[in-house]
Amino acid sequence: MSVLFFLSTIFLILSNGYASSYPLYARANVRLDNSASVIGTLYFIQATRTSLVIIRGTLAGLVPNQTYHGFHVHTSKVSETRPNCTAAGAHFNPYNRTHGAPISPITQRHVGDLGNIYADQYGSAQILIIDKIIKLTGASQSIIERTIIVHRDVDDYGLGGQSDSLTTGHAGARIACGLIQSTSMTEKEAFLKFLS
Repeated sequence: MSVLFFLSTIFLILSNGYASSYPLYARANVRLDNSASVIGTLYFIQATRTSLVIIRGTLAGLVPNQTYHGFHVHTSKVSETRPNCTAAGAHFNPYNRTHGAPISPITQRHVGDLGNIYADQYGSAQILIIDKIIKLTGASQSIIERTIIVHRDVDDYGLGGQSDSLTTGHAGARIACGLIQSTSMTEKEAFLKFLS
């Protein structure tokens, strides 16, 4: 199933009033570590109580041609205006699992394991992630008031054999982060942010 078809189906469901308290939206203004400089905004949508979460956005100012950067949700919240990314704590891991790939089942990954993002030759990362584990509501898997982190290095999905592969994916330093907060959008705003 194509991503465009998937997103279009979600908006068709929403336009028919499938669930009155849904969709849920969130956003994170991502800033360089210990800086007020915003490098991009990420938007999150969960259409129904059991649906997947979609993450969409663009991040600029990454190292050009750096290829892949580890991309995870971490447990603690950081400052919205000048985040100390180290203060975000460990990966969001409420079930005490080892680190894994985003396609792994919940028994073989942290809830916050979102894999890698790709920085192009200009240091820009176009992000479109659809994840089956994270949620925007609920006590155990909600990422609201937690922190999204961009790491310096590639995430090895726990398979690299390094001393920290099974805890962090050996993804290196935290170069940027943002506090994930609930927000609201009109249907038109959501359509433009998620389908444009």
